[in-house]
Amino acid sequence: MSEVVKKIEEGCCLCGCGKKTTIAKVTDRYKNKFKGKPMRFVVSHNSRYNPGHTVLENGCWRWNGHIRSNGYSGPCYYKGIRNISAHRVYFMRSKGEIPKGMQLDHLCRNRFCVNPDHLEAVTHTENRHRGVGLKLNAINANEIRVLYKSGVKKKALSEKFMVSKTSIRNVLCGATWK
Repeated sequence: MSEVVKKIEEGCCLCGCGKKTTIAKVTDRYKNKFKGKPMRFVVSHNSRYNPGHTVLENGCWRWNGHIRSNGYSGPCYYKGIRNISAHRVYFMRSKGEIPKGMQLDHLCRNRFCVNPDHLEAVTHTENRHRGVGLKLNAINANEIRVLYKSGVKKKALSEKFMVSKTSIRNVLCGATWK
């Protein structure tokens, strides 16, 4: 028996919220309601906006709905609002509101993952530093500062670390990698 069928028989909402659904009072095949059976979704939840997730072997929860072109989970329904990214909704349901000025970082590096245990609220700067494709890291930044103090020129540092002179200047003045 599939996981979805088990959830329906147990009366759990299929959006992933874990709430119990109500029992259908009438049969309406068009809306997939059957008298005396648990409904598929809690009232106000909708399969189009909350298609659920699939648990993968690595522990990630793959969003079953639309995946945006940038790889992040698509829109979901939460507290009457429709177009919130699914990973944000799963995080808020599990751990509460995302603090103001914070972003969610996927610790697993899978943008489609909605597992709240794989998400962490961090600042924009921290999220960028952790990002894939970043040329510098904290160790490089410290090395740049040490080399510059010992007399190495910014142009030589930019060539060594394969970044622009502006990036070197930003590290040296503390605008990045403080």
